[in-house]
Amino acid sequence: SLLDLMRRLLTELTSKLSDDDSFTLVRFSDSWEQLLPPELCTQAGKSHIEMGLQFLATEGGTNMLEAMACLRPLQQASRPNIPTVAFVFTDGWDNLAVADLIPEGLDNSPHQPDHPQCTCPTCIRRYNQTQTQQRENRLLQIVSSVHDMMEQPTTSPMTVHGIACGECDAELMQRISTLGRGTFFYAKDVLNLPACFDRLSEHIANSSILATKLTLRCQAGNKLIL
Repeated sequence: SLLDLMRRLLTELTSKLSDDDSFTLVRFSDSWEQLLPPELCTQAGKSHIEMGLQFLATEGGTNMLEAMACLRPLQQASRPNIPTVAFVFTDGWDNLAVADLIPEGLDNSPHQPDHPQCTCPTCIRRYNQTQTQQRENRLLQIVSSVHDMMEQPTTSPMTVHGIACGECDAELMQRISTLGRGTFFYAKDVLNLPACFDRLSEHIANSSILATKLTLRCQAGNKLIL
């Protein structure tokens, strides 16, 4: 299953971290929850992390704004002068950023002013415009939260990397990664996730940072986020 694969990949990822690195796991769906507090990646710490990964489960929906909300408090809790590297993974769409559009030109019904769901061309067009505007407003909220967080003065700099898999809002994840001064990784399906994590591991290994706090966010809803 996807969850089993994620547990294995995360275990492999943390096995490559040094004793000076620390690891935190945050799950989010409709809200966010810290599944694992910061844990140094010593041999004992890695055993605790592997056990903690068993609590990763699916629930709720996909609230990307909540995912971004957890970045700032985790950054503030970081050790001074120790950079934080956050990886946000999703294989879904933000529930409140999906424009539920009605195909236009398929229904030529007359206007029904007293009907709450009139399907005349004018009302369909107005409905679609409202849906599109709501999506744009929601996306602006999400990216603005990342921008504001990155602009805050801090003694623990953060880099935010996005990982997207399958049918998801890859464009949003790209924008989050860019604003977070990170890298965007994309896997077209579950079979490509291991290769994606290999690239992620290489990214960490090639970093010149000697001590890093690695924060992984996994969205556990109908989708998943790390």
